[in-house]
Amino acid sequence: MTDEGVSIVMPAFNAGQTIQQAIQSVLDQTHQRWELIVIDDGSHDDTAAIVRGFGEAVRYHRQENAGPAVARNCGIRMSRFPWVAFLDADDLWLPEKLSTQLDVAGNSGAQAVYTNCRNFGDIARVAEFRSHPPMPSGDIFEDLLLDNFLTLSTVMIRREALQAADGFLPEMTGAEDWDLWLRLAADGVTFEPLAEPLVLYRWLDDSFSKNNERMTRMRSITVEKALCSSRGRQLRWKARREARANATATSAWFTSPSSPSSAAWLYLKASATSPWKAGHWKGLVRDLLRSLGSITRAA
Repeated sequence: MTDEGVSIVMPAFNAGQTIQQAIQSVLDQTHQRWELIVIDDGSHDDTAAIVRGFGEAVRYHRQENAGPAVARNCGIRMSRFPWVAFLDADDLWLPEKLSTQLDVAGNSGAQAVYTNCRNFGDIARVAEFRSHPPMPSGDIFEDLLLDNFLTLSTVMIRREALQAADGFLPEMTGAEDWDLWLRLAADGVTFEPLAEPLVLYRWLDDSFSKNNERMTRMRSITVEKALCSSRGRQLRWKARREARANATATSAWFTSPSSPSSAAWLYLKASATSPWKAGHWKGLVRDLLRSLGSITRAA
């Protein structure tokens, strides 16, 4: 196993209920050459007290509330090791996460390594695991355009690659991680997957209702931005249409629990853009029936 160090960046905003477990999952890592940098994004709960309770094991930095992209960029600037890993304050790592990733990085020469993850929490609508093998490897640009399958807390990446890409863009709030992965992949950064679910990803009660209108817009902006890159302009027309349709269908899926009528409209738009995808049509029929059923019950 390589002995390279890893800088772990954890943004936190009012994370008092979950951050202690998240930090403990770092302390429990079998690979012990790391630093944990917690960027407190202006919390007004007991986040600071909990983090400071870990003493010198954690580097704590507080900033005025500016959002997770700015917080993560701050952590990247503070990092001292050649690898950077991200852990959200409500997610958890299994003990062998870093050691396994470093082994894979050493054997493959990849500039970034990501793992599978196991979902927990409010998971009535999601599968137990985020991904199913085979998971994309190497040049993953086209795969990423169709789906942001890189869960942030699973990614470990070379610091120099993050610095060359200027990190997360604050104006891409809500899709800043997807935008960064796409920019990195478009610039030739290679990714290697780990099929093992070495991260526990927490779904919260509000995971499906975080400003769906804004997120729909941001997903569209992210795809169009990637398609306008030199790499994106090389894609075939069918791949471009499918990327746009999948982003719209993803927004439909998140919108469905709160507004099936809006979701049906989004599925219709996705189906018109990429009519060969049966899943979009199934979503349209399902949410259209749900919407009609709601109208009938109201009458």
